[in-house]
Amino acid sequence: MSAEPTQKNRSISIKTPLGDDKLLLTRFEYSDELNMPFRMDADVISTDPAIAFDQIIGQPVTISMNLASGTKRFFHGIVLSFEQKDRTVGAAVYRLQIVPWLRHFGNSSDCQIFQNENIPDIVSKVLKNAGFSDLELQLTDTYPPLEYCVQYRESGLSFVNRLLAKAGIAYYFRHEEGRHVMVLTDSVKSHSSYPGYDVVPYRESESAATLVETIRDWSWSMNAKTGAYAQTDFDFKRPKADLLVKAPLSRSHSMADFERFDYPGEYDESGLGEAYAKARINEIHTGHEIARATSTCRALATGCTFKLQDHPRADQNREYLLTTVSCVSMPAVSRLVTPASKPKGTRPLPVAFQRCQRPSNIARPVPRRNPLSPVRRPR
Repeated sequence: MSAEPTQKNRSISIKTPLGDDKLLLTRFEYSDELNMPFRMDADVISTDPAIAFDQIIGQPVTISMNLASGTKRFFHGIVLSFEQKDRTVGAAVYRLQIVPWLRHFGNSSDCQIFQNENIPDIVSKVLKNAGFSDLELQLTDTYPPLEYCVQYRESGLSFVNRLLAKAGIAYYFRHEEGRHVMVLTDSVKSHSSYPGYDVVPYRESESAATLVETIRDWSWSMNAKTGAYAQTDFDFKRPKADLLVKAPLSRSHSMADFERFDYPGEYDESGLGEAYAKARINEIHTGHEIARATSTCRALATGCTFKLQDHPRADQNREYLLTTVSCVSMPAVSRLVTPASKPKGTRPLPVAFQRCQRPSNIARPVPRRNPLSPVRRPR
């Protein structure tokens, strides 16, 4: 009598509402970027060739991964799509696309007005009213109330992204067993390392990198950016009011004296305009210094920091903030269709992070990707 397929004792496994070992993970791909919803693609097999799709769509899923430290790292999300593919190794093959709750919020749209509320309060209210409560605010600044704020024919995702970008607030997702938490930050001081991974060593050769969790294929770039951001606006109630504001951010290279100007800034108080200008100049400078690398460290996560160690160039050995992380794991199918033996160790899992930046170089890690408000205020 053949044994039931299991993923017990595997270094990477998936847990769904369908039950233990109903779906067995064969491939896992994860990509995550600061201020963007993450995405997970999971290939699975099952002895059931006729799983009801509506039993898994919209359901929570947790993928757990063993770390070299003996702890586990979790990836949690909500199933966005479920696909059945050709059979293989005598089993049915499925693929799940797993995303955060915020990505599902993109399936809604609304028209509503908020009066005398600041942006963090508006975002919190919108998410709470839609049923999402796993929100954590790690904000250091004070945000003034807006006289009015309009969501007009925008999806919930677009509205939230637009407001956060306007205020210079970044977000990332912290994964836990059974849930994911959306964390709002406005300072690099609010970011910390993954527990137990404050320092990650650099190794030049791949053979050396496989012995411990390390970083390799390191590249570093510096890019010229504008040296100041200026903007102004007009208040018809105070036509002579000077609303011109300027936010400089000087660099040492010879092309750092350019200024970017914009109008209208969509504000009627200089203090609010200054806050918006600082957010824009910091947004521009997120691409000033960027590192790209690959790693065998399974604990590198977007929104976390780490200190590089043992790089031959001394000025590279310092703290960095991870802004983009992706990883791929492909457990052997043959090891999943038979009872798994107790693993002897943790195999390296390649992790690629395309972007990390020096936290001390900018105040707010907020690259802006969202369009301006679809409705301009009357003039």
